[in-house]
Amino acid sequence: MQKLTIFILALLVGAAYCGYTQKLTVQVFDQSLRPVEGAQVYVEHQLNSVAGYVKTKPKLTSANGTVEIVFTNWEEIKSQTKYTYTLYVKYGSELKTANLVVDDPPIDRTYSMQVTAYFAVVSVRDQNGKPLPAKVTIGNRTIGTDTNGDAIFQLPPGKYNVRAEVENTVRNADLMLDKDKAITITIPRYRFELEVVDDFGLPVEAVAELDNQTKKVEGGKAVFENITNENPHLVVRYNESFKKMQLSLKTSDRMQLVFDKTPPKIAEMHHRIQKNGEVVVNVYVQEPGPKASGIASVVLSYEIQNKTSYVPAYTIGYNTFEAKIPPAPKDTIVKYLVKVTDKEGNSGTASGSYVIPTEKKPAEEKKKEEGILDKLGLEHYVAIAVVLGFVAYTIMYYRRKKREKEIEEEMEAARLPPS
Repeated sequence: MQKLTIFILALLVGAAYCGYTQKLTVQVFDQSLRPVEGAQVYVEHQLNSVAGYVKTKPKLTSANGTVEIVFTNWEEIKSQTKYTYTLYVKYGSELKTANLVVDDPPIDRTYSMQVTAYFAVVSVRDQNGKPLPAKVTIGNRTIGTDTNGDAIFQLPPGKYNVRAEVENTVRNADLMLDKDKAITITIPRYRFELEVVDDFGLPVEAVAELDNQTKKVEGGKAVFENITNENPHLVVRYNESFKKMQLSLKTSDRMQLVFDKTPPKIAEMHHRIQKNGEVVVNVYVQEPGPKASGIASVVLSYEIQNKTSYVPAYTIGYNTFEAKIPPAPKDTIVKYLVKVTDKEGNSGTASGSYVIPTEKKPAEEKKKEEGILDKLGLEHYVAIAVVLGFVAYTIMYYRRKKREKEIEEEMEAARLPPS
């Protein structure tokens, strides 16, 4: 029994010397002998004569380009022990190999490999060139920018998408890496000042939304900062009204917004009836506030025999408008309403009415209705008097002529001698 134990121990001691453990330090450099971080390193070696060759789990090189691989051969029979192994270094799509041999007895070893790698320097700046704190992602690596706004990557050659993120804003850029390159990604950060007043220039309390920021407009003012979108959408709400627009912060970083609260007024309105029965309505309107939005439309509606119609009004001068109502039947009451609306939707109205009178009859027809004398008129009286005078004169003339003839005959008879 004692001899058996000694024999087994001898076998175990002999087995310990048949296999080996190799400690290998791998250094990976690029074509310019700069350390390469993130290269995959693994070894294919003999596990034993039964299992054959196996590969170790890949390990990544550190920032100084090194990694340590330790592997063990468990073969008990020295003659069947394989001391050769293969070193693999994979970087991007590039795979480098080296066939190595374990020393007998094994010693720690350092081995260097070269792969192709380039540096990409990504700078994140605002619209004024100021460095920004950002997260930069290329592939599966994300690096935060330093105090200079730079993120430095070492990568295999190839085409990449570069993603830079500042708060909730993301910008992307394409990068073809065939040499060391530097690119700049600009993410604007604007400041915007908003002033809200009414049509008299007085401050208005409102609520303003600029993209994803919401602020109360207090004392008529609100300030937005760290805006990354140079064309944000602005919505300002005041009571039941709101204004919506898209800004260009690259053009201007401040704005005064006016809510016109006062409706326009119709200061003067009058109409005149034309000979053809058409009626012309003239309107003079006023916008009271110095910051008023201005007149948008003037519309006239009129009612004839319970039927309502509309006609537009046309500008004929500063805030002066004119509309024309078609002729209406005689003795018909026409009612009309003028509505003026400003560009904010405020409106004012004024109304009026008129009657188209019955046309007057000629004087002679009126005289016929009142009597024959009245029907003739003054000129007819004069004509009759002239005719009567002429007739009387003619009668008197012929009577006088007749009398003169009679007298002449009597005188002639007196001069004759008696028979």
